[in-house]
Amino acid sequence: MHETPQDSQDSTRVGLYTETLARLYLRQGFTHEALQIYRRLAQEQPKEQRWRDQIQVLTQQLAAESPVPELVSAQKRLASHTGDTVAADRMGRVIAELELWLWRLQRRRQA
Repeated sequence: MHETPQDSQDSTRVGLYTETLARLYLRQGFTHEALQIYRRLAQEQPKEQRWRDQIQVLTQQLAAESPVPELVSAQKRLASHTGDTVAADRMGRVIAELELWLWRLQRRRQA
């Protein structure tokens, strides 16, 4: 497939992952899937601050909705005690990934 200049302006592409797809996931309530796409975009295009900003927003949103409040509390304590926001962010990513697994298992169970 040949990408035209118009295509590259309309949507940032990394393989099959696009910002447009991430936005569609968000509109449909699939926050975990959107977060995975933004992480992939950030990995492939590390200079793009908007990806990191979106990852932070979605991670915080998922943490606030976390069914495991003690893990979120631990994340906040770690950041406040050590000032290590990187470690706290990693913990947030682990929490988000575990929530995604849980959500998928619950969906399978309902099917």
